[in-house]
Amino acid sequence: WLLKDFKGGRLLDLGCGVSPLALKAAHNFKDSEVYALDFADVYIEMINWIMINCSADKVNYTSGRVEKTSYEDKFFDYIVLGELLEHCEDPHIVIAEVKRILKDDGLIAISTPYNETEETHKEKNHIWGISEEDIRSLVNVKQLDVVGRCILCIATK
Repeated sequence: WLLKDFKGGRLLDLGCGVSPLALKAAHNFKDSEVYALDFADVYIEMINWIMINCSADKVNYTSGRVEKTSYEDKFFDYIVLGELLEHCEDPHIVIAEVKRILKDDGLIAISTPYNETEETHKEKNHIWGISEEDIRSLVNVKQLDVVGRCILCIATK
């Protein structure tokens, strides 16, 4: 779902963890530049090892902070935040950085658990319970669906 509106260009999987999304994008969009960033060096080392040893498609994996990346302004056509916002100390800072590095006509794809509460948190490292209203306050929503216990959103700046 998170790649459904990607048509090619520069893609960033922000907070990639060990998700195969960036590899899938690189495989399906051979002429695109695909980047993935996560704060956990161990994830980046693991995925780089997989790419080298499994002849995987090229993805530019780096480690760093999602709140302050080293990418140029207006660099990406498409940025994916898959299961990221609920982990961030301040989602507003992350979204401000996304808006800085996203081209004016770029798209943001977001997935996040829907409206988790302290009682329903399945992950101890989820800081926020995010609602539809929260997403709408952060980005300009083009499409927003609640599927089960997950919010899926395609948005612009």
